Amino acid sequence: MKKFLKKTNRGIILSAICLVILVIYVSVDYITFSTQKDTIRQTTENYINDVLKTNSESVDLNKHRELITDMLNNYWTDKHYSSSGSTISGMKATLDSTLDSDNSLFDIKDASGSVQSVKISKAGPKIASANIKYTVDIVGKETSTVFTPGTICTLSDYNNDYYDDGSEDSQDSNNASTNDYYKVNCTCEGTIYYTYESGKWKISTWDSYVTDSNCTKLDDKED
Repeated sequence: MKKFLKKTNRGIILSAICLVILVIYVSVDYITFSTQKDTIRQTTENYINDVLKTNSESVDLNKHRELITDMLNNYWTDKHYSSSGSTISGMKATLDSTLDSDNSLFDIKDASGSVQSVKISKAGPKIASANIKYTVDIVGKETSTVFTPGTICTLSDYNNDYYDDGSEDSQDSNNASTNDYYKVNCTCEGTIYYTYESGKWKISTWDSYVTDSNCTKLDDKED
């Protein structure tokens, strides 16, 4: 009986030790991640600013290909754990197909944005998710290619109704022209997944959508 109790007590002690170790590990991991939230938030803000700034740095397509590719390699990773959203391979494929098209054009006069809110959570070992709301402000031609945080598209994709001459929703039925400049302001929301590798938090997937947008044709004097 004493031997049984002795073995039982030993098992309880070992279980208690394992539980304490687990609690300590989880606590340390939580504390460590909490200290990383500011880094993830700053990385998000830096990425949005750097991406939009790239749009107005050059109108040369080859130069833009180089700038965007370097930006993707710096901020993104090819490891992803979400089935939705943009990935680095998808972004690069879109970049190539967009810049190889006959009507490709980089003619952005100005592009900027700001982060409105970011809520960061731990999503797994060395994985974080960020629910984000941000704004994008762009001045360019409707056919201009735009490099935005989560996609590469033309400026008209942000407000198709404005450029759709003759549609019921068209705001300006006779003014759309590839020579005109427009100012697009939009608000976006979405979820970003980050992976910690090589001492940096890198973007795994970016899944965002436009919640509100406004497009204004600029007068010649504003160009």
